[in-house]
Formats: sequence, structure tokens, C-alpha cells
Amino acid sequence: MKDFYNANIESFKINSVDLQIGLHVAVFMSESWHRAKILKFSDPLIRVFFIDFGSVDEIEHKNIRYLKEEFLNIPSIAQRGVLAFIQPKHPKNFWSNEAKLFFHDNLSNKTVSAKFFYVNTFDNSYYIGIKPKADSSVTQE
Repeated sequence: MKDFYNANIESFKINSVDLQIGLHVAVFMSESWHRAKILKFSDPLIRVFFIDFGSVDEIEHKNIRYLKEEFLNIPSIAQRGVLAFIQPKHPKNFWSNEAKLFFHDNLSNKTVSAKFFYVNTFDNSYYIGIKPKADSSVTQE
């Protein structure tokens, strides 16, 4: 994908009027091209869901291209998960650095159990609850 888009950088540009929610696109980020789906847009920033990572980010319009059909036909690796019944305290629904650090410190390198509560068919996300299993430390070699 990287070689293809680097060689065809101009021919797959998307005009602003052609942007639409749900459109699968190629996104240039971190020195490589990735598959994504548009969730929301307001030029110049476009919110995308990276279908192989399960993450969401805002990308500048200049870093987005049409996704060639052969790349779209490859099954995605990740599904989007949303923590069920948990919301940030911040008024604009952003997690504080303290909350992110707490989550990281309590769940990194641990085996967790998950329970699916709901499938949101609008954005194809799964609402899940997670908790660390007893004696869940993962040893790294």
C-alpha cells in the first residue's frame, strides 16, 4: 500500500465536496499509508476510524486519498470497542491525562476479561466492560 500510494500520490486525491461519512479512505500518518473510514468531517480536519488498529484520530484533508478497491477487499484486523457505561468527567468528553494514566497503569500487561453489552450498528462499535483477571500479570521476555 505504501509503495502504491507514494507512486500515485496525486491521482487519488479527494475533493472536499466528495467527502462523506462512511467512505473508506487511505490515510497518510506516521510515514505510512493506513486504511480508514470517515466518521466526521469539517475541513481541514477529518475524523477517521483506522480499520486495522481500532483507533480514531483527526487527520488533515491533505493526508487522505481514495482507497483503491483491492485494498478495501482485505478483511479488517480490528473492531472498534467503546467502554460501556464509562464517560470522562471533562465537560467536552475528553479523558484527562490523569484518567488515561490510571487506565494504563492498571491494565497494561495484564490479562483482562471482557463482556459485550451492545453492538452499535450505526458506527459498528462494540460496547464492552473489561476487568483484570486475578493474577493477570503478563511476563515479557
